[in-house]
Order: sequence, then structure tokens, then C-alpha cells
Amino acid sequence: MPAKSGENQPQQTGVRKDLNRYARKISTLRKDMRKIMDNRFMSAKVKRQKIDRLNREISKLSADAVGKYGK
Repeated sequence: MPAKSGENQPQQTGVRKDLNRYARKISTLRKDMRKIMDNRFMSAKVKRQKIDRLNREISKLSADAVGKYGK
């Protein structure tokens, strides 16, 4: 028997909220990255190190989300 519309609603809502949480964290990290890039007083080497660290964090969050909810 096919599921009625709305039966999976609570589960889908939880997934959506969790994915939105990942998206907000990634968005915050990207904002931090833009601030680093716009900083005129930081050396290129330091900028690269900080941006690389943020990229690793973004990649990890993305992989976690896909691992948890990807099909």
C-alpha cells in the first residue's frame, strides 16, 4: 500500500532542518573566507593557509552531509 501524503513529513522536516544547519555552517565559513581575501594587511602566505583550512572544513561538512543523507 503506498504511503499517504504527509506520512513521512516529520522525518523529511528533520532532514531538511539538519541540511539547513550544514548549509548555514558552510555559508558562515565562506563569509569568513571572503573576509580573509579582502584583508589588505595579511600576507599571501597566511591568507593561503587560512583559506586552505576553511576549504578543508567546508569539504568535511559537505562530505558529512552527503554521507548522512546522500543516496
